[in-house]
Amino acid sequence: PPREYGLGIRTETRLVVLTEAERRLYVAAESALQEIKERMSSGSLDYRDPTAALAAWQECRAVTSGKRAFEGKAAKDRELIDLLPELTSYSGKAVVYTPYRQTVDRLQRVLSREFPGWTFPKITGALSLSERRENFSSFSTDQGAKVLLVTDAAAEGVDGLQNSAHQIVFF
Repeated sequence: PPREYGLGIRTETRLVVLTEAERRLYVAAESALQEIKERMSSGSLDYRDPTAALAAWQECRAVTSGKRAFEGKAAKDRELIDLLPELTSYSGKAVVYTPYRQTVDRLQRVLSREFPGWTFPKITGALSLSERRENFSSFSTDQGAKVLLVTDAAAEGVDGLQNSAHQIVFF
């Protein structure tokens, strides 16, 4: 449930239920990770070669980040799509934060298809400072730009970012 912190500050954590295909992939990757852990602890796998463990961990991350969706949209994407109209109805603007630039790029494509009347400017570390400022300006002034997609490396040098929206989603 939402937690109130006073001054209108509220947090809410949502549990996203994976699709059946996502769940199968995650369980398989998690099982592979457990098997690798057991082999390392028994000495039958050299712990100095983390390749297999890293591959299994990356697969777990890919499933939970939404990269491995085979039944339409990823569960996290669907949750965000359902949430955005509500969030933007409060203040008109929302920021979606993710630490990964690839996720920002993917979300920009997915959300643009889902909300054709909206624009989705992004601020990532791959953009120049002037491009970041231009995208932020577009978000601030364009009525169709209801959502700003941001990565952690991107916020540097963009004045006013913390005051640009009343809603933020940590994706």
